[in-house]
Amino acid sequence: MEVTGTLTIKQRPVVSTSANKKLRKAGLVPGNIYGKGVLSVPIVVKMEDLRRCLVRYGRSAVIQLNMESGEAYTVAIKEVQNEPVSGGYLHVDFQQISLKEELKTEVAIKIIGREILEGKKVSVNYQIDTIPVRGLPQVIPNVIEIDVTELEVGDSVFVKDIKLPEGVALEIDSELLILSVSEPKIRDLEVEETVTQENKEES
Repeated sequence: MEVTGTLTIKQRPVVSTSANKKLRKAGLVPGNIYGKGVLSVPIVVKMEDLRRCLVRYGRSAVIQLNMESGEAYTVAIKEVQNEPVSGGYLHVDFQQISLKEELKTEVAIKIIGREILEGKKVSVNYQIDTIPVRGLPQVIPNVIEIDVTELEVGDSVFVKDIKLPEGVALEIDSELLILSVSEPKIRDLEVEETVTQENKEES
């Protein structure tokens, strides 16, 4: 979670539901900056800028927010609310952080080699897609990569199998299952249909 992205923001002068709707129609996302021991700061950010930042760096990145009036904030994304139908951004909350203090956050899991397993006609079954961790922001990874290239049917990956950078600790049961590899359900249905047809022919 190195400081990887920057966003230009403005202070939000009016905090109300109707004002937020007008902002969204204008291509802006309303939000807040929260910090320990300080009052929240209502802000707006361009929707397209936020989208590009999330696509490029992910939701676990450390971001520098630059207020047009001159203030700067080092933050992590705390929450993004999405519109259910369009997927557009309704609201974003940023958490002001210190690079000298530990942070608890959720890191997304990125699967490497999934297409190779799918080419072998097997399925990768996910149980969780983020991992809660604790550590200094600058050493927490933006994503946790899991390479499934060499896995076979019946293999599983547990939280304890993850290798984290030094100084980053898990905030979850290490025995929890992350993913498993199995034959596709469609193959099970084909076997069942074959057995059923054979039984019919025998009778």
